[in-house]
Amino acid sequence: MKDFLIFLWIIMAFVAMAFWEAYIEGKYPWAKRQVGWEKRISNHWTLTGYHFWVYVMLLLFLTLPLVTSGFSWRLLGLLIFAASLGTNLEDFLWYVINPFYGLKNFNPRDAPWYRWTKIGPVTLPTSYYVAFLLAFLSWFFLVR
Repeated sequence: MKDFLIFLWIIMAFVAMAFWEAYIEGKYPWAKRQVGWEKRISNHWTLTGYHFWVYVMLLLFLTLPLVTSGFSWRLLGLLIFAASLGTNLEDFLWYVINPFYGLKNFNPRDAPWYRWTKIGPVTLPTSYYVAFLLAFLSWFFLVR
């Protein structure tokens, strides 16, 4: 039951973050109108100062259980599992929640800041597949 509550807590935090990010970015996705720096990482990905600090904040929040409860591989696996699924959920919900951008723009043409990958009939941002794989591996090797 404790594992489920930790998982649910992290997922709820990512849902809240989807609202927060959709309201902050509005019709300017990938922090196009945010202050701060922007660094091209590859042909398909640019890191903004805004997103860098969001990731730092997430890492600090997500590792809090390890700091307060002590390290365990099982807890680390649960945190990785929940965070991997949570990042995909948060990102997808951004399209559902954001009234200026919308779910209709969740595609390679209208969201060029992603690298997209097609596996079978499903085309998703490559990071979604990576996060699903990370979630599976962390669950299989560390949690179950």
